[in-house]
Parts: sequence; structure tokens; C-alpha cells
Amino acid sequence: RRDSPDRRSYQYRSGFFSPTVFERSYAELSEDTLNLSLDYQWPFVWGAVYSNLRAGLLLNSRDRDSSLIRLGLQGNCSSGAVDCREDLESLLTPANFESGAFRLTTTTARTDSYQAVTDIAALYLGAETDIGQAWSLVTGLRLEQYELDLDYPYSQQASDSQISDRDSSDLLPALGVTWRPGADWQLRLGYSSTLSRPDTTELARPFFYDAEGRRFLGCPTCSDTRIDNLDLRAEYYFSAQSSLSLALFHKDMSEPLEVTLNDATNGVIRTFENGESASVSGIELDGDMVAFDGIDHVVKLGGNLSWIDSEITLGADAARIEGLKTRPLQGQSPFLANLRVSYDNYPLDGTLTLAVNYFDDRIDSATRGQVPTLYEKGRIDVNLNAEKSFSGGAKLSLKLKNLLDSPIERTQGEGGLVRETYRKGASLSLGYSLSF
Repeated sequence: RRDSPDRRSYQYRSGFFSPTVFERSYAELSEDTLNLSLDYQWPFVWGAVYSNLRAGLLLNSRDRDSSLIRLGLQGNCSSGAVDCREDLESLLTPANFESGAFRLTTTTARTDSYQAVTDIAALYLGAETDIGQAWSLVTGLRLEQYELDLDYPYSQQASDSQISDRDSSDLLPALGVTWRPGADWQLRLGYSSTLSRPDTTELARPFFYDAEGRRFLGCPTCSDTRIDNLDLRAEYYFSAQSSLSLALFHKDMSEPLEVTLNDATNGVIRTFENGESASVSGIELDGDMVAFDGIDHVVKLGGNLSWIDSEITLGADAARIEGLKTRPLQGQSPFLANLRVSYDNYPLDGTLTLAVNYFDDRIDSATRGQVPTLYEKGRIDVNLNAEKSFSGGAKLSLKLKNLLDSPIERTQGEGGLVRETYRKGASLSLGYSLSF
């Protein structure tokens, strides 16, 4: 369940309150989810060939009910009845409403409330086969049936619901080959086909806000993205807990989904749009090692570096509006880095983990029209997790997130004009779990 019982959004332009962009909303969202799965495996041995055959069935059903009421404001700051340079609480008083200086209006649309039922049924078959000591083969096939029924109970137009409904069947293969030329080396080549579907929130027509308070408009006509993945990885093991790997990877995407700025709102509201195709290629270096291995204490280090090249091919309309046919994919950084340091204390049965993550500059939102592209500046995030286990299956956990509180900065255009900058602040959470 997710409720937003009273949300206000407003703007001051050149120091003056703007009544026309004021909005007050009340939203409730509830969702019931049912998951059922069945898995079975059969071991099979034939001479030097050992195979583990697997089959399974997955059923997932989600029933969502979302309600939204929106209120706007009418008022004239140029009439002199009120001083629109005052703060909001001083302006929106009972006296100003009684005098007629401001008046509440209903801006709720017929499609602001919706009901959605999503059903996924998947059947998979797979096999993991070892051929002698040097070769392994992994094969898999997944058949997936997907249905989405999205209705707007207060709309009298059947097309509002029909445009977002989905009914599709997809066959998704996977293949992997592993070769071990020596006891310490391993080479892996893998291919898989996957799907990335827009979330129900992204397909529904109403406005919504993300975790950072940014306003989005759903895209009922957006399509699924099919992704073909290919990777080649070489791994070397110094020991059972220390390794180094180098990987080359490539992804081909059909109809990739991007976040775009809505030109009609002067770039204030974001929405979604499919491109024609996209590709992502890169190199990844990954390593893990035990820095200190004592009787009571262990320190482990791990991390990875990724260099990535991405390119999206825009559709004919988007290419005409943006003035280019290809560009980097929205949301994809050209460089990523992660570092992990963990400490295990066996006498205390506790673990302390420090994670440092960095991403390079990336496109935050693509543009459709005269609004320049919005970029998100790269930054470093530092998180610290601590866990302490007790007898009887009890565990206490402490999580500290965003310790550096690096500023989130978005710039616009080639000149790097700062559009917004803010800090999310550090967060602390304490958890307790009991397993029995």
C-alpha cells in the first residue's frame, strides 16, 4: 500500500507566487500480489556426462486499485487584493478564500483513478550439463504469457482502457558454455534473451511522483523492450575466495524505453517514449580477495570497473524533433565503479560492510522539442551496513545510506546550465528479523 494523503506543489516566479501552477492532491494506491511457483529437477548421468534437468512453472497475479483527487487554484495576483510576494501560508488563509482572492477548483481528470490486473504465467525448461572436467553447457527456454487489464472506472470512453491493455506470449532462450583450460582458469560465453516491460504506473495515464518528488506522466502506448544479451568472461581464481575476471558484453535492444522531458510543459513534467533500437557494449573488470584471514577476524575486498558505450537509434519523429538520428542512451553512464570492504568478526557473529559506488555523467531526461537535454552529474555514494546475529535465529541490522550526502546536480544544454541541485541527506534504518 502507498498513500500520499496531502501533497502540495507550487512555484514562485521572479519572487511572485503563481496560482495557476498550484496543485493539491490526495492519492491512495493498494495492490494485492499472489505468487505461486513449482520447480522440479532430475539428475542424469551417462558416462562422463552429468546433467541436471530442470523444469518449473511460475504464476504471478497483481490486483491494483489507485485513486487520485487533484485540486487547483484560481487567483489574480495583479489585482492588488493580496501581496503574492508573501509566503504560501500567509497567502492561502481562510480570509483570502472568503474574500474571493483565491478559489479552489477541481482539476481531477476522468483517468486519474484506475484499476489494473496483471497476470503472468511462465513455464521454463533448462539443463546444466558437465562434459568431463573441462566443459559445461547451460541451456534454457522460458515461455511467458503476459496480460494486463487496465480500466478507468470514471471514464466513459472505452479507448482510454483499451490502449493500455496487453496480451502477449514470448519465447525467451538462453545458452551458456564454460571451458576450464586449467584448475585456476575459466572461460564463459553466454547468450540470453530477456524482456523489460513498462511498469503499470508508467503505462497508466495519471500523473505520479517518483522518490525524488519529480512529476511524471504515464505513457499508455509505450511498448515492451526485448533485449538480446551476449557476454564473454575470463575468470582466474587465486584461491576459493579470491578471483579476478574480465568480461566483454553487448546488448541489443528493440524499442528501448527512455525518460523524456515533455516539451508542452516547458520541461517541468517527464514522461516515457520508445526509441527504435539501441545497443550497449562494454568491458568490465571484477575482483574479490581476502585481505586478512585470521582465526577470529576476516577482511575481504571486492570491486568492479565498467567502461560502457551506448547508442540509441531514434524513431523518425523523435529524430526530426531532436535534430539527430543517434545519441547515447538515456540513463546510461559511460563509466561505473564499485568498491566493497567487509569485516567479519566470528566471536561476535557480526559483519560490517562498506560500499562505495560511483557513476559518471549521464543523460537524466531526453528532450522532444526546444527544451535542451537534461544531464545528471556523476557522484559518489557511500553506504555502511552492520549485522549482528544472535542465538535462536534472531538478527539485528543497521544501515547507514548516503554518508557523503553528495549533491545531486542536473544541468541542461551543452553549456552546463545548472537546472537543479539538492541533497537527499543521509539516512539510518534499524531492523530486526527472526528466522524459525
